[in-house]
Amino acid sequence: MKSATRRRVFGAAFAVLLLSGCTSLEPLPLRLIAMTAPDDPISIFWLHAYQAGDGVRVVGNIRPRNGVYRTSRGHLDVTATLADAGEARMIATRPGPLPRRGKGTRSFSVFFNKLDHRDVVHLAVEYHEGALHAAAEKG
Repeated sequence: MKSATRRRVFGAAFAVLLLSGCTSLEPLPLRLIAMTAPDDPISIFWLHAYQAGDGVRVVGNIRPRNGVYRTSRGHLDVTATLADAGEARMIATRPGPLPRRGKGTRSFSVFFNKLDHRDVVHLAVEYHEGALHAAAEKG
């Protein structure tokens, strides 16, 4: 088997395993908040959280607000507010490739390691223009 074909076969097998693992999980009954301003170039939708092993995985999709992505410089901050004295954990991520001119949805996924969903009060996803924050975990 040629190298390129082998990569495609293994990539497809990995995607099937990954998707079958996520589809068998039930979304957690957590309050998920998508925070975007009316002038943001994207809207955030289809937010779900899953207990995955010893952590919580947050997945969702974005789409361009006006049908075309205007920037490739934005990022998402996913914040888990914990019941323990209002402590919060944040992961900053890029929501997949954002071409300057493109349509359609893009997905994102972050994983909060060593976190039980019962300790989470709510999860918030917020869009920001510009580069990732230095202080945040990278997702």
